[in-house]
Amino acid sequence: MSTYQFHLVKNLFLFIWFHLMICSNFFAVILQGEFQYLL
Repeated sequence: MSTYQFHLVKNLFLFIWFHLMICSNFFAVILQGEFQYLL
């Protein structure tokens, strides 16, 4: 594997991980809001 391919894979992994973190936080906030609304 060349260094160029390694950087592409690393950037792709960071990009996906970054979006997963944002999405999980986003859903957590929505769920907390829903629970507060139900209570």
